[in-house]
Amino acid sequence: MLAPRVHQPQWASGRDCFETLLTFDSVYAYRRLYEEDEVIVILNPGSALTDLMIATGSHTNVWYDLWRGHERTATNGVLLLDCMPAVSFTVLLPGAVAGP
Repeated sequence: MLAPRVHQPQWASGRDCFETLLTFDSVYAYRRLYEEDEVIVILNPGSALTDLMIATGSHTNVWYDLWRGHERTATNGVLLLDCMPAVSFTVLLPGAVAGP
């Protein structure tokens, strides 16, 4: 997870906003903001596969899953993630073309 910090100022800056979006069982999701940029990180260190509903706190409707390489859509600011694998994480960037 360290390599993207070079290319994503919302991760590297100490002047950003850090907001917890979800704590559920062992799952933790947070959003970081820097000026107009944002990123959502979802961590599932637990041993169970889980489905999640996360209120993003964002006006963004389309998110790009940086690690899995596909889009996820939020409806009314809520992301539904089915089958979040155990012992995994994902990083979401706003927009359909936000990938590497």
